[in-house]
Amino acid sequence: MTSTNFAVLLGALIATLGACSTQVQMQVPQSGIKEFAGCMEDPPSSYVRHSAEGKSLDTLGVAPDSVRGLAAGGGHLFVTNDTVTSGLIRAPANEKWAQDVANDFHSLPAELVAASDEVEAIWNHSIHQSFLKAYNELSKTSGDVQRPAAIKVSELQDYMERVRSVTEKNAWYAFAARSAYEIESLRQMEVKDGGEAGRLTISKSLAAQKLIGAVYVSAYLDAYFRNGEFWQLKWNLGNPLQDLETIAHQSTTADQQRIQKILDAIKKADPSAASTIDEVINKNLSGTIGKIASTGLITRGGDSLAMPAISISIDVRPHPATFSKVDSNAILEDVVRVTFEALFDAMNEVPAVSKATGVTGLAPEYAAFALPDFAKVTSRYRPGKLVMDANEFGAVDSDGAKAHALTSSASASLIRGISLAALNNEAVANTITTIAGTTARKVTERAAWCYYAVVGPAASGSASATYARPLSDRKVTFDLSY
Repeated sequence: MTSTNFAVLLGALIATLGACSTQVQMQVPQSGIKEFAGCMEDPPSSYVRHSAEGKSLDTLGVAPDSVRGLAAGGGHLFVTNDTVTSGLIRAPANEKWAQDVANDFHSLPAELVAASDEVEAIWNHSIHQSFLKAYNELSKTSGDVQRPAAIKVSELQDYMERVRSVTEKNAWYAFAARSAYEIESLRQMEVKDGGEAGRLTISKSLAAQKLIGAVYVSAYLDAYFRNGEFWQLKWNLGNPLQDLETIAHQSTTADQQRIQKILDAIKKADPSAASTIDEVINKNLSGTIGKIASTGLITRGGDSLAMPAISISIDVRPHPATFSKVDSNAILEDVVRVTFEALFDAMNEVPAVSKATGVTGLAPEYAAFALPDFAKVTSRYRPGKLVMDANEFGAVDSDGAKAHALTSSASASLIRGISLAALNNEAVANTITTIAGTTARKVTERAAWCYYAVVGPAASGSASATYARPLSDRKVTFDLSY
């Protein structure tokens, strides 16, 4: 079976609305097979894990399996602000969680609370909520599409700065710890009636999504930044003896006589001084500080994404110092992409390649939340058989990549062709196309996984393959105003 069967409907349709706004539309295909909808609502229902899992997170007091169940909620969709119509039940406010983990984070409790508050502000930010809703609407297989709120350029710029701030502080880990304590606090609460019980369930689901999402974002960002090994300083100060000889050679006769007089006095005071001085200064002084890791983030499909390495070279002879150039805006765009990629992977639970960060890169205390290795899961529909072979798994990633490329290129073409002058910010244009492309990609990966998992191995020209081709697509549109 080829990926063209499923990717035929991938695309991004763009239309202008006026001088001060732009309309961006994301589109993903859907299959007509009855099991497809069930898989889209619950991707893990398509496979069986066979690795040892379910280990308790002792430091946080929560069980991974139950947290996963809470986070999945209704259809593996995000709890967004506009879906919480009756309000949330908040866990009692206290800083005990920060006091309990302060030593682990080597931070003061007040610093952890402040960092978590910053991430909370990002989670509730209009930009963040708009794309979580877009992801939800693209992932559904029935019902009318609910349009996300319009995006304002000023809000996007604010969002980017907030993302920059929390990334510099590595605040997502603190947010994960607080979310874990919130789950436990909510579990211990008693409710008075059915309505309050429903609100409590949604509140626990949201806290679980924040916990797992923060775990993935933290791990993915650490990997993107090469786990801190992204810079290296090389220095070469030359040979001091040779430098002194050069200085002496270029000095006046009187100065050379003075230097020789000083050296004679040293040798007279200590007969071994000549050899000692030679040992100390007659050698090249050079070295290296820091290390550049060879790998960075490994995505679900096996691609590598890493912060550009920073190299600093100091050599007193040919050049005083050289520095590798780093585009800070490009790094911020990557950080935004990595953030959404992590959140959507955490929600999708679509299996990944063996070396993916989502499989092997989570912190040890959160390892039970890891994505499954696609080569180690078997099919729910065909017991004992692999869900799909390597070629079909490759098609899942290929379909996602096409959706990402088509959405990003169409969005970028429009924004740059019509409204870049109004945006007056290249980073803003890049960021909006990055988020839109990532959203389309991750939902398409989810849909493509379900398609190949449900259909199973089938010849590309067979009746089953023909019947299984996408019969429709689902589109989500949002407005970008400036």
